[in-house]
Parts: sequence; structure tokens; C-alpha cells
Amino acid sequence: MPVLDRCPNRMVLRRRALLDHGGDRVCVVTEPVEVSASEPFVARRVCDVAHLVPGHQAGERPRPSTLRTGGAP
Repeated sequence: MPVLDRCPNRMVLRRRALLDHGGDRVCVVTEPVEVSASEPFVARRVCDVAHLVPGHQAGERPRPSTLRTGGAP
């Protein structure tokens, strides 16, 4: 796999599961294999981003002109 030499923070993940119902979101469950950071890392919590507003509601997204294989129609 390619590694970005100048990227100060990186993770290598193993995919454990993938859920794709053909919408505009995909759920990927992963397991960390290797993690490196150039300085101490502070994880974000939901309360840290509660003020953010999504760009659109799921129903506002236009249907794609082509359907993905294996997705819902």
C-alpha cells in the first residue's frame, strides 16, 4: 500500500465489515493495525462537534444517474 511520507499522522486499518444500502452513505467497520502521529493526538467527542450542521438532509440528495452494483434501486 502507498504511504504518504510527508503525512504527519496516519493509520493503517483492516476492514472488518462494509454496509452499503445504495444511499449516499457507507458504513465501514475497521480495526487499527498501525497508528503513528507526529505529536500527541486528542480524539474528538460528539459534544466537540455538536454545533456543526450537515450540508443537507439525506432526502435532499439528488438520485445518481447510474446505480451502483449491489445497491438498492
